[in-house]
Amino acid sequence: MTVLDIKSIGSEVDTVNVQIGPQFLNLFSRQLYSSSNKAFEELISNSWDADAENVYVNIPADLNNSEAKIWILDDGISMDVSGFKDLWSVATSKKRNPEYKAQRKPIGKFGVGKLATYLLANELTYICKASDGKIRAVTMDYRDIDDERNKEKLHIDALPLPVREISLEEVKGLLPDSDENDELYRLLSEDVPDVPKEDYVDEFGGVKELPSDREQTWTLAILSELKDEGAQLKLGWIKHLLKTSLPLGDSIRISVNGETIVPKKVETKVTKEWKLGQDYEFESITVEGEEITVTHHEQPYPHILLDGIGEVTGTVRLFSEKISGGKSDLRESSNGFIVNVLGRNILPEDPYFGLENLSHSTWASFRCAVRADYLDGKISVDREGVAASRELLATRAILMRFFNDARSAANRAVQESWPTEGDAVAGRIGERMPFQPLERLVEEYLVDVNDTPDFIDAHQVENAAEFRKMWREEIIGTPEKLVRKTTMAELEPSEKLVRYDVAQQEIVINKSHPFSVEYSDNPEQLRMLQDTALVEFLTDTYMLDSGLPEDRLTEISDYRDRMLRLVATLRRRTAPQIVKLLGETTDHVKGFEVIVGDALDYLGFVVDRMGQSGKPEGVASAIISREKDEQKQDYKLTYDAKSTIHKRASAGNVGVSGLARHKKDFEADYALVVARDFATGALQKECAENGVTPMTAETLGRLVSVTLQQGPLDLRKLKPLFELNSPDETTKWVEEFEKNVNHDQTLTISVIMQALAQIVSKNPKLPDVIHATQIAATCREILGNDEFPQKGNIISAMRGLQLMVPNVVSANMSGDVYLLTTPKKIGEALQRQLDAIPEQYQKGDVSLSFGK
Repeated sequence: MTVLDIKSIGSEVDTVNVQIGPQFLNLFSRQLYSSSNKAFEELISNSWDADAENVYVNIPADLNNSEAKIWILDDGISMDVSGFKDLWSVATSKKRNPEYKAQRKPIGKFGVGKLATYLLANELTYICKASDGKIRAVTMDYRDIDDERNKEKLHIDALPLPVREISLEEVKGLLPDSDENDELYRLLSEDVPDVPKEDYVDEFGGVKELPSDREQTWTLAILSELKDEGAQLKLGWIKHLLKTSLPLGDSIRISVNGETIVPKKVETKVTKEWKLGQDYEFESITVEGEEITVTHHEQPYPHILLDGIGEVTGTVRLFSEKISGGKSDLRESSNGFIVNVLGRNILPEDPYFGLENLSHSTWASFRCAVRADYLDGKISVDREGVAASRELLATRAILMRFFNDARSAANRAVQESWPTEGDAVAGRIGERMPFQPLERLVEEYLVDVNDTPDFIDAHQVENAAEFRKMWREEIIGTPEKLVRKTTMAELEPSEKLVRYDVAQQEIVINKSHPFSVEYSDNPEQLRMLQDTALVEFLTDTYMLDSGLPEDRLTEISDYRDRMLRLVATLRRRTAPQIVKLLGETTDHVKGFEVIVGDALDYLGFVVDRMGQSGKPEGVASAIISREKDEQKQDYKLTYDAKSTIHKRASAGNVGVSGLARHKKDFEADYALVVARDFATGALQKECAENGVTPMTAETLGRLVSVTLQQGPLDLRKLKPLFELNSPDETTKWVEEFEKNVNHDQTLTISVIMQALAQIVSKNPKLPDVIHATQIAATCREILGNDEFPQKGNIISAMRGLQLMVPNVVSANMSGDVYLLTTPKKIGEALQRQLDAIPEQYQKGDVSLSFGK
């Protein structure tokens, strides 16, 4: 079928003169509307103002087709010839005049809304069936205004637009054959039938905005010869705008491409609901120091009256879960303030309505829908802004009051949801922890397992859809399945402390993280580390679930990770941390000096730190107790740390003669110098001549590492090391020392306590006496050593423990060991004694392992 010319079809009966120029069009279209989608919205607003009850919209699938036409049809008050002339009398509007027939109070008041179409198309045609039954059409071709002669004009000479009478069949001929256009012809033939009704919840309250009685009139607006902006319209965004910006429900129904548009119903459970006029009792609000009286009324409909401002109606809801949207395809943003004026939602792109510093945890599950018609006079021309005014400030003040009440209710709900102290004591930790945010987050992020926050690892999930189904059916609501266990894993040191393995339902603690290294030497520290990691992880899930933006959470998480690493570095109580820093600070003058002193301190030397000009970095003294008539074996050494940005320290920057002078000045037995590495040749010769011991940072680190297997070292055995004068010699000596000590065995309190626990567990009734021979045999099993310890070692150890905690354990020289309580209680008593050691005397770990 041949498509008729939209500008010439029909018989001309009159003309409409238009005098607006290109500058005027630009001012009230391109510069007024933030997007093409917002400009399109104005056409629907015109339907509301025309008292339409039913609106049909069609947007072609291919907007880039040269014949593509967008049409909007409504059954509101239509236009005859005089109506067309009023339409194009720009910047004037009769919609608010008393004689205007519409029952609704119109949204438009400036008469420029139709100019938004200038942004979208070259041609705008109105085809109207007026109350006299005649069908008339008028077409504006904006290209006639854009003529080069008019380029700089605000107004032009009168441009006549022919008003034509046309038939319904001619209207059908304007559009190419298609199912959509056949549907349009049906709608026109039936004088615009009702759009199918959908369920609608009226949150805003107030006066019902019912349209005037139907008169079988209609208006069809057609956009043709689309501009680039028109071709960029997005169907999804159009639907979203109509859901969030315009009133829907009993008053007006809108169909877009055959789909009835209704606001998305929030399916989440409502925790608490307040109806304005019924559920609040506050008597005033304060606006810039002025107290405004607030009264609450239930008739003729529930509303709140702000004295001297106007009335507010609506509903405030607090939901059990966040409704702020997210990655889930099941959820779109529904939270915030929705402020309605004369049936239209204003500032839909600003759910905060200009308010700041709102609590994320409450905000994400908070929805406040109010109607405040008194703001009408303060709305800007583009209806995307509200002028600063007393009315605006009063609105924000009362919205803030609503939010604060909701936040208080949310805080109470959270407190009530946590287990009581009795509940917590009665259950296992996994059963009593608040895991609900984790349940929701994992379900949400299973939409895209490759785009999860760094503390949720879903990469091992093979089939996200199936796993998500399983998660909902089997995991949610069962804490023991949600977190099956907490494990320690060797991850990269650069990775963060904790993550959640979705596939295995495990909390994984990074064993290589500096904080883990520093605080996992024994079961008690390990339990504390696990608890710390669990709290950190659950706090992150709570913040993200509460609506904190993911990028903001990442900033917080990164900062916390840096703090954990810094604390571990500052503490430096463990051998692994000291060894790590020995390798990382060789290019930092002060840092390397400090860590070398820390290493010597950890080995058991008494370190006197100096570092002033003309002095060594410090003096390290080995204080060794003499046995019987043994000669004094104390010794001391001066030490210096030579940091360098180069790979090797040379004779020039080591200053061997200065080191020898330090040894003499402080009456030291030895002089130690530590560097990343040393040059060969002259340096080694000078060290030999001056009695200086050069040692690499790596070698010193290996010596510290020996304590991990051996425990505290016998400093007497280290004396030969400080008599060597080349880095190669010291390295080889430490290597041999490592081999030798690995063959030695040390009896620790931890091993003794494990042995006692095993013996007692085999005999639930606590034995009156345990012999040292039995304890020694159990210790040998634990150590995997057939020879160590022997009865004598156990007697010595148990008598030592008796001196520390005589009220819970005693032993005699015959090998009889009396346990006066359980091994666990003995361990706790010992731990209290160790905790009482002054911090300056605590070297490394001072905790015990005594079982659960």
